[in-house]
Amino acid sequence: MDIQIPQILFQIINFSVVTGALIYFLYKPLGKMLDERSKKIDKAAKAADESIQEREKTEIDKKHILQKAEKQALDIIEEAKNSAKKQRLIILEEAKKEAQEEIKKMSKNWESQRKSQESQMRVEFTNTVLLVTEKIIGKLDKKTKDKLIDSELKAILGKI
Repeated sequence: MDIQIPQILFQIINFSVVTGALIYFLYKPLGKMLDERSKKIDKAAKAADESIQEREKTEIDKKHILQKAEKQALDIIEEAKNSAKKQRLIILEEAKKEAQEEIKKMSKNWESQRKSQESQMRVEFTNTVLLVTEKIIGKLDKKTKDKLIDSELKAILGKI
């Protein structure tokens, strides 16, 4: 076997052309595609990191908002309790005033009933005294009876 230089040169040129064509048509486009894909992956990773950071920030904001809302709720509850206490005191004061007014009315009513009963008792007492006096005295004349009754009534009323 003999070595043929033109054949080897032809093979080298052919290999170089095929290698160059492969590099030009496959390796460079495939490299560009892989670079672009790598860039897209980097962008997606950055976007994911930003999304995670944004989500963490949102969670922190959410916690702050919930804390503020809980604090406001507690403040509102405390304010409602204070308002209820004030209303309770106002209602109690009004009830006391109404009770005092009712007591005054009842006292006046009792006093008027007492006076009415007292006057009825005086009338009954007078009638009883007259009946007893007539039985004891018998048949006195009317003028003497009237004087006696008037003097006794004045004496009794003076003691009361």
